[in-house]
Amino acid sequence: MLGARIAALRRERGLSQGELARRIKISPSAMGMYEQGRREPSSEVLVELGKLFGVSVDYILTGAPSPQEENRLQQLLRQWPRLRWLNRR
Repeated sequence: MLGARIAALRRERGLSQGELARRIKISPSAMGMYEQGRREPSSEVLVELGKLFGVSVDYILTGAPSPQEENRLQQLLRQWPRLRWLNRR
């Protein structure tokens, strides 16, 4: 699941494996192995991925938002009706 989550985050941002690898300063083959589940990223790589994707390491590892991310999501959901109304103007 970790590899699939990394691949999904990468694709959402329109990056190739090679481009993502270059941005976080690892080899493209290492990135491919992470996504295939053949190798585990180091904590340093996980931190870099989190920074680049704007998500927590918790999310990368588990798929669950961190408490801070959960709070932000809840705030956005509470604002949703207001945001939809403003968008109609």
